[in-house]
Amino acid sequence: MTAESEHKQVAKDPAEALRRLLNIAAGGDQELCARYAQYLVASRGVAAGNTLAAWITGLKRWISFAATRQSPAVPARWEVVVDYIDHLATQHRFTTIQTRVWAIARLHLAAKLPSPTSIADVGLAMKRVARALGKRKRHARGAWLNHITLMHGTTDTSLRGLRDRAMTLLAYDLSARQSELMALDIDDISPAANGNGSALIAQSKTDQFGRGERVFIARDTMVAIDAWCQAAKLIDGALFRSIDRWGNVGPRLSSRGLSYTAKRLAAAAELGDGYSGHSFRVGAAQEMVANNMNLAGVLQAQRRKHADSLHPYLEDIEIERSAMADLARLQGRA
Repeated sequence: MTAESEHKQVAKDPAEALRRLLNIAAGGDQELCARYAQYLVASRGVAAGNTLAAWITGLKRWISFAATRQSPAVPARWEVVVDYIDHLATQHRFTTIQTRVWAIARLHLAAKLPSPTSIADVGLAMKRVARALGKRKRHARGAWLNHITLMHGTTDTSLRGLRDRAMTLLAYDLSARQSELMALDIDDISPAANGNGSALIAQSKTDQFGRGERVFIARDTMVAIDAWCQAAKLIDGALFRSIDRWGNVGPRLSSRGLSYTAKRLAAAAELGDGYSGHSFRVGAAQEMVANNMNLAGVLQAQRRKHADSLHPYLEDIEIERSAMADLARLQGRA
């Protein structure tokens, strides 16, 4: 099964996928199964979709690895966890390893058991891997408006082309996380008298309790949304939907839909590697800062709580604005 088909399968019913995996991990232990059932009831509606997906993926990988070592997935032996970390280090970045180890810790937390990840030897294994691989994250390349224009140059007037243009422009205008964009319904979009509009982000990573926030949409994006909705004959429900090979409009796109679209359009436009569904959010942040927008305003537009979360995406801009860069320009060397 490919990563894409696996994600689609989980997306259909993540709660059922998680329940099944927890029971597999329990290995027939009725007490553990009862504890996991209790946990699933208590935690219903608490975890964000991406968090749930990360746990499900982590559980699958850990259960499979533990089976190869003829060791229980839970309660896990710390020696096997250390072996797992070393195994992951040959294939993955440190951030992925952190997520996979977190999945093991959460597996034990849900069972009300002490986690082997708190054992000193496991901590030392993580430090060893961090030194070997480095902790620096690889970030998505920013999709600026000119990049989006180039992407649109590879589309046509088909339903897919209309949807892709509306979706990428809206992702940029809203500085949207993929989950935020794909959760939008048609009724969440409101036109203004001047041709611009706004979207209601009903819930986000920094607004888990659903207070909601209205966010600006530019005129050209509203035109693209209207063209897509009219062509697809959409009146209500999900704004962005799947389209099959015969051009039939299906159900709501999964949270990965934007990522697949970004990669496909970037490849068609020969923009290079590194583009993902996060690229539009990154690009919007970079362009706002490059055009001297107030940092507080950028944080508000991106629905971020802390400036530290923004800085990794602004390195190239900040380098060009550094004191040494200014000096080099004064010297005629840059």
